[in-house]
Amino acid sequence: MTDAHLQRLLEHTAASTIYPETPELSRAVLARIASPRLSSSRLRPALIALALLVLALGAALLAPPSRDAIARFFGVQGSTIERLPPGMPLTPYPRPASLDTQATPVAASEVANAAQPSVTEPLQQPYIVTYRGQRVVILHYDHFDLWQTQLPITATFGKLVPPGAELRDVSVGPYDARWLTGEHFVYYTVNGQIVEGSQRTVTRNTLVWRTPRAFYRLETALTLDEALAIARTLP
Repeated sequence: MTDAHLQRLLEHTAASTIYPETPELSRAVLARIASPRLSSSRLRPALIALALLVLALGAALLAPPSRDAIARFFGVQGSTIERLPPGMPLTPYPRPASLDTQATPVAASEVANAAQPSVTEPLQQPYIVTYRGQRVVILHYDHFDLWQTQLPITATFGKLVPPGAELRDVSVGPYDARWLTGEHFVYYTVNGQIVEGSQRTVTRNTLVWRTPRAFYRLETALTLDEALAIARTLP
């Protein structure tokens, strides 16, 4: 995570937080300051503690591992999952017959900067799909599709999971990941609003994770161990 990403994260979090109404404290604070009972010796420990806290936060923001940990604390993995309650009727999203019906096939040179997994099977076809200006690369292989993007902090890939679907917390190296099995619904949101045309039904197993390089989504009929083996080859 870069400094710019973290700054946008903090700005977004601050803007979206609902703060309670602040009471009028100015008169009481001024009166307390003017009081001789509040000596500088009593203020000094609090000021030192505040300074140490600021320094510690600044040091954490300078270290990439700390930045990533702070990012994970704020929940910026870019994926939300909601399990539908039992008995709720499923309103299926469109089930695209192939990637060609929802994404644009492109030449390999157009996705040269995308992360490539280290696998023996050749890349069949790269695609690009754009959601409200956000470019998403899809690498289509025989046994899986790898989605990846530089997901902004205001955007999310949401998922609706039926009650019977398996949902597991796993990890790809040091990064948190989610594994889903069976049919589920996917959509893309910006500032909490679903982007029209992004909704679709996914019938394959899915592994979702995020690294400092990209947000990844691997859709496959492979097992969890096989999907993790592919995921671990990506930066």
